[in-house]
Formats: sequence, structure tokens, C-alpha cells
Amino acid sequence: MKRIYYYIFIIIFFISGCTLNNIKRVNVIKNITSIPPLISYKKQNVKFRELYKLRNGIIAVQYKKYYGYWYRVRRGDSLYRIARRSGISISLLRRANSLPRRYRLKYKSYLFIPIPLKVLRRRAELIQVPVINKEFIWPVAGRITSPFGLRRWGWRKKFHKGIDIGAPGGTKVMASKSGIVIVARREHGYGKIVIIKHNDILQTRYAHLQKILVHKGERVKQGEIIGLVGKTGRATGYHLHFEIRVLNTPVNPINYLPQEVNQLARIYYNERIKSLGLRQ
Repeated sequence: MKRIYYYIFIIIFFISGCTLNNIKRVNVIKNITSIPPLISYKKQNVKFRELYKLRNGIIAVQYKKYYGYWYRVRRGDSLYRIARRSGISISLLRRANSLPRRYRLKYKSYLFIPIPLKVLRRRAELIQVPVINKEFIWPVAGRITSPFGLRRWGWRKKFHKGIDIGAPGGTKVMASKSGIVIVARREHGYGKIVIIKHNDILQTRYAHLQKILVHKGERVKQGEIIGLVGKTGRATGYHLHFEIRVLNTPVNPINYLPQEVNQLARIYYNERIKSLGLRQ
């Protein structure tokens, strides 16, 4: 009888040891997560953009020299309450948002909540987004009329989720990267918009279009014409609102686009300028 108990004890001890090893392995993977490459990156100029996923599911992105997330001011909020709730100092909150000392928060305005890098590395999951050289191209040529980040809108500051590229109305807009069209319709604020899903991580948005030239479910290639520059929705002039989203979180497109505008975008821009009889 003692032998039976002895063997049972050894079996239980062996099984528990295996489960503990498995738990340790899972925790190591969970602490720092790298998204596996979707294609082979051998012999390609690849850079990795680092993002952090917090425990509540929010993606911490880089803005200026800080990592953090965007917060919309609610009723009853104050800088002191927001800073205390976020576990940061008021001075850090002011510096990240370039706020003067006597600043009154405005309802529904946006603040960037910075998170110290030490805290992120200890408590958040690291997500490395691979960016290949020329993976994205400029959808249209033109001057950036409104950058990514905070901007003044009426009496409050608003979070601008992309960049505005000024171009004449009717200029051809290209797909910045190959993918599948998941939205091609009119939406409140955006006007006529096209959303292209590139993979499980990345998607791009093209808003304020004059005309949509693709339909939902269509597969488009990089450089393919998807619409025309317009001013539909909440827009004061002709321009393209362009967004890049990682896990549905807006990131600064400038960090993903090449420094120079591609030749095809310049051709379409000059073509439209000449057709309207405008000076370049």
C-alpha cells in the first residue's frame, strides 16, 4: 500500500513540475510580445517601430519625445486629477502638452498622457511593427497643411489623427500600400472615406474625397487610384486627410512614409495643376 502512495506522489510531483515550467514560459512570452514577421525580411531595409500595449488594451504611441496615449477631457476633470489618476506629475503633463501655467481645461478637448519609459518596459507589452523601405508611398503629392497631433479647433484643442495633404480638387489619390478595401462610403466628419486593411496590424484611411473609385471588398495594389481629392465632410478646403493605424490606434504617418514623394504622385499632381490652368 505504501508503494502505491509513493508512486502516486512521484507522478503528481512530476506533473506539477511540468505545469510550472509551462507557466513560466507563458509569462516570459506575455511580458514582451513581438508580432511575428508577415513576410521574409531577408536582404530588405527593415526598421521596427516600437509601440507598447497597456494592460487595459490601450496602445501607447510616441508623440514628440514621449510615449503615452490620448485622453479626451470629461466633465469634472482637472490637471491635478488627471495627473494623479495617471500616476504622473502635473509638470510632466504640462510639458508633454506645452500648456501654460494658468491653463483651464476645456470640455471634450484632448490631452496627451505621457508614461515614463521605465514604467512601460516593466508593465506593458512591447509590439514591434516592421516597416520596410518603401513599404508605404505618399498617396498624393502636396504640402502638409495640418500635421499629426494636437491642433486648435475653435475654442478647444483637438487630436488630429492623421495628416492633411493640400492638393487641387480632383487630384488622383493612390493606395499607399496594397490591401483590401473594408470601407468605401460617406462618414460623419470624414466625408467620403476609403479604409484599406493591409494585414492584422495595419490599415490606412483616406478622407474628404470628392469621389470614391473603389468598392468594399476590392483588393487594391500599391499605387492604384482609389479616389479623387475633395473637401467633403468637415473640411474648409481641398485636401486629403491621411491616417495610418496600428491595431486601430492612430500613429504619425510621417514616421512610416518615405522622405521623398514618389514620382507617380508628382505626375498626378502636375497633371491636375495643368488641367486647371494653375501655376505650379
